[in-house]
Amino acid sequence: MADRRRINGPSCGTAPPLFTSGDVSSPETNSRLARTRPPNAIRKIFLKTGVTPSASGSAYLECESQPKSSTPKLSSLSSSGLKISCTVHGPRPLPRSAPFSPHVVLAAHVKYAPFATRKRRGYQRDPGERDLAMHLETALRGVIIGDRWPKSGVDVVITILEGEEDQWWEDDNQAELGPAGQWGMMNVLSGCITVASAAISDAGIDCVDMVSGGVAAVVRDRELQVSAKSGTLLQPTLVLDPVPSEHSEILAACVVGYLPSRDEITDLWAKGDFNTGYSEDGHSSYDSLSENAMEAAKGSYRVLDAALKENRFLTITHLNMTSGSAMINEPVPISRIAGRYLVFDINVVTYLRRTHHICGVLIGSIPQVPQQNVFLGLPVELLPEEARLLVEKEVAYIVDDASQHRETFSTLVGDDRRRYLDSLRSQGRMSRRAAEEVSQKKIEKGLAKQALLRASKDTLQSTVTKSSTEPTDVTSFSNSSPSEESLFPDHPSLPTASTPSVPPSAPYAVTTTTTSSVLPLSQGHIQQPDPIVPASYALFCHLHALDYFMTPGLRFGCDYTVYPGDPLRFHSHFLAVGHDWEEEIPLIDLVGGGRLGTGVKKGFLIGGEGPGSQGNTVRPFCIEWGGM
Repeated sequence: MADRRRINGPSCGTAPPLFTSGDVSSPETNSRLARTRPPNAIRKIFLKTGVTPSASGSAYLECESQPKSSTPKLSSLSSSGLKISCTVHGPRPLPRSAPFSPHVVLAAHVKYAPFATRKRRGYQRDPGERDLAMHLETALRGVIIGDRWPKSGVDVVITILEGEEDQWWEDDNQAELGPAGQWGMMNVLSGCITVASAAISDAGIDCVDMVSGGVAAVVRDRELQVSAKSGTLLQPTLVLDPVPSEHSEILAACVVGYLPSRDEITDLWAKGDFNTGYSEDGHSSYDSLSENAMEAAKGSYRVLDAALKENRFLTITHLNMTSGSAMINEPVPISRIAGRYLVFDINVVTYLRRTHHICGVLIGSIPQVPQQNVFLGLPVELLPEEARLLVEKEVAYIVDDASQHRETFSTLVGDDRRRYLDSLRSQGRMSRRAAEEVSQKKIEKGLAKQALLRASKDTLQSTVTKSSTEPTDVTSFSNSSPSEESLFPDHPSLPTASTPSVPPSAPYAVTTTTTSSVLPLSQGHIQQPDPIVPASYALFCHLHALDYFMTPGLRFGCDYTVYPGDPLRFHSHFLAVGHDWEEEIPLIDLVGGGRLGTGVKKGFLIGGEGPGSQGNTVRPFCIEWGGM
């Protein structure tokens, strides 16, 4: 069915025909590009990450443009370099209708821009683009650590802004290339693998290594390799990173997705005639092609590594500049109020979450909407296990906020008391001034609106007076008083904008949320006993040592909900319940927990501390309900 909402351009080539004066096949007028690089050298590559802010990760790759043609009339037809843009979206949750997947679902989408090649591309994906997407997905699937994102999907979208041509433009009038054609797609696939790897790294998706693409080909140049004396063809040449428009004939080619650090190949695509008679060190053409393609991939890997290091350096520099004023010095205080462990400082909350994998739960109301409990704010309440772990690691210390409050204000005398009261008065005056400014703006806005209404009413009355033709109506209208027309006057006496404001009254009363800034005390003076923890504390420490994030598991009827990373980015993997080693576990709890975990697509994990191990040996078990 045709798309009636879009006027598509012609599907055939759109380049205008150009005519030359003379025989273009003669050596004098031959404008074919010639390879100027050594056979074992690749083109220069420009690679930059973070080019699309709205995506999770993005990258842009551009290869060095080929030299212009020696014929001025045909210089515009010289093929340019490869230009590819890539965006990565995810990991993000799969739709509810999708089946359960214990690994991340990777989807690759490759599309040529309509103007990417001399022959205009259509808006719908053709079989060649689907083949590129299939090879790209195969190359990336062996790199991503998929089991860290269950029930999640990652979309890799490639847009080819400028692609490689399959042959020199003068060869378009020759016969079709057949199954051995489309050599430009192999260079495109190599660039897609490299730029997709950079975008995935920019998105922060864990991988075993960075994959890079490389191409090698066996070529034969008739113009350069015909002997003037014998007229026979010389041996074919093996080159890295071939450009089809630079060679008369490409006999065979191979592209690989290569992991240099692990010396592994994730994707290999070879095509052409391998019975070319070419051999290198006694190896066949196929072995030589694959080995040289890996060498080309190593060259792309060096560019990829340098681009990611540069992006990492810029990111760290930006973070240091933006967060330099909020440096956290350990140990940090944790307020103990009514048996609950609270953190009031947003910088401390961010530091504990980012550095020590401590999440806590927001329990404070939002000042703008205090009567709702969907979106909460500071303070953050920590589990007793989290507070105990931070104290044992000497990252934090416990402060009894009530006793510190009484002790601080009972000893606050002299200059300290005066400075504290002055700071409260200053905050109160600032609050009073802000409230008066808001009130004054409301008055000015109301006066302006009333003046506009008064002007429109006067205009309407003057129009009615001029258009009236009955003298009685005019007389009655002119002699009528405002009190006879309406019970309310048209122009009530309201304060104008020039009316002096009310003299400022006493400053607002300010109540501080914490007392730590009043008179800081030494850690030893306010040290409190370690928090009392349940029997599941050993399991909590064991999972925390494995770099898991944990939140309270009340929603699922367990002790902890275990995440492989930050809960803002990952789904939970386990529902954890801790027990003593000699504790009897009811079978109904195991059956119910296993069924619940399987129903919500998580594992039901139980564990406990071994006898006499003192926290050194914790044995966890994972139960999955499989049915009978």
